[in-house]
Amino acid sequence: MVHNNNTQPKSPLRIQRESIGLTQPELARQVGVSDRNIRDWENGASLPRLDRAAALARSLRVPLKQICKWMQIDVSGIPDDISPPKPE
Repeated sequence: MVHNNNTQPKSPLRIQRESIGLTQPELARQVGVSDRNIRDWENGASLPRLDRAAALARSLRVPLKQICKWMQIDVSGIPDDISPPKPE
């Protein structure tokens, strides 16, 4: 983790948000939540609902599994995305 001026480590979520040039309010608008939600997710104070996590992954341009890992959710044993079966 990278440290900010307050010597508190920056979360991977924040690092990714900043790397693509989004502010917390901009990301909040894209995801459909308040700025406070984004702060809480970045600080580890709360976890997003699944639909919000999917929107977050989309906005941050990362796989949903990565969002889960950044939020300390164990995703071991969960397969990666697969293509739907082809009709016969």
